[in-house]
Amino acid sequence: MSKSIKSSSGESAPAPKVDVAAPTDTLSIQEEASQEIMHDGGYGWVCVFAVFMLNAHTWGISTSYSVFLAHYRQTSTLQGASSLHYAFVGGLQFSQAFMISPLATKVMGRFGPRVCLLAGVVLQTSSLLGASFATHIWHLYLGQALGFGWGVGFILIASQNVVPQWFHRRRGLATGLAAVGTGAGGLLYAMVAGQMIQQMGVGWAIRVLAIVSGVVNTACSITVRTRDKVIHPKYSLFNFDLFRQRRYLLLLGFSFFSMLGEIVILTQIPDYGAVVLELEGTQISVIGAMVALGQILGRSSIGLASDHFGHLNIAALVTFLAGLWSLAVWIPASSYGLLIFFSLFIGAFAGAFWSIIAPVTAEVMTLQLLPDSLSMMFLFLVLPTTFSPVIGMTLVTTADGSYLGTQVFAGCSFIVAATFCWALRMSKVGRDPIIVPTLG
Repeated sequence: MSKSIKSSSGESAPAPKVDVAAPTDTLSIQEEASQEIMHDGGYGWVCVFAVFMLNAHTWGISTSYSVFLAHYRQTSTLQGASSLHYAFVGGLQFSQAFMISPLATKVMGRFGPRVCLLAGVVLQTSSLLGASFATHIWHLYLGQALGFGWGVGFILIASQNVVPQWFHRRRGLATGLAAVGTGAGGLLYAMVAGQMIQQMGVGWAIRVLAIVSGVVNTACSITVRTRDKVIHPKYSLFNFDLFRQRRYLLLLGFSFFSMLGEIVILTQIPDYGAVVLELEGTQISVIGAMVALGQILGRSSIGLASDHFGHLNIAALVTFLAGLWSLAVWIPASSYGLLIFFSLFIGAFAGAFWSIIAPVTAEVMTLQLLPDSLSMMFLFLVLPTTFSPVIGMTLVTTADGSYLGTQVFAGCSFIVAATFCWALRMSKVGRDPIIVPTLG
């Protein structure tokens, strides 16, 4: 009902119009934010466990490839294959998981996480089964590299976007606990893979990995749920508008150099033990297991610390420590005991990327843009993940077996990544460093 207001002259003046839409919109935003905070757990803890198991039986298996790499190099299983060929298989496992991410993101947005996850399970299981019968190197490329990587990519995209939706205050802890699955799976498979290869042969070792991972991943895929109806995330095939944002470019720099360092570490430590220290199969498995144990201990504690001290602060610190540890400890590591000591701590520091990247991205880019941001980031990571194992191996072969170049390369990669992360932190608090150009 319209009311009038009398002016000082006695005439009636129309009442000022009130925009009722603004308070309603504000209330809606506040209510949605309140809902997000209230859902700080609940069924989310079930999703944390499911993603934990998915990570264990995807990235855990991929991490154990270092054991297969050492076996391939020592025995020349496939005729005509060189060390670089085998190293390239390891790089393709990671890069193909990232390359398929835009398609996986679109599938998840159209059909939901369950279909995306189950598609990944089918790809991963069938590819490993095919690779177990490999007689030529290209068979290994198709199975243990391309197909396996695509399967992991579908599972990765669906699982990485689930846990951050269920948590607000404990987001770092939750994603850290889920990321521990990679270390747990890597620990299990690194210890078991070496024994299976010796007792059953490499073919049956891969078949066992395929069957076990297929059963577990299927069960976990059925369990996972999202909160898309509340969050309303964007699921685009390609979102190139992200590259116009200064913070996103810094985030990509942090991710790029983190992956350069991490993949070199994961693929070259067991090989370093086998070639330089002349370790045997069981000892090599222990080295891989120590890296995985470090990931278990580091990822949960780093995730918890990031909730209290800031995701970007902790990300920059642990990444810098990974670089410092590589230069200060790996280079002088001339004994089995010292290599175990190095492997334990580098697993904690270098593996921290996967426990903090989702919280950092959600903080910098918002939850709504999290799927697109991670998808484009993973696509960007195809280059470092494809070529970092080859770079590490090439630095060794061109230096007549010396690992010094590889060690320096890994350490410097982490330090550069930490610099990008710190620049991102400065940008977020409003103090953009000079090295970052202002974008239009």
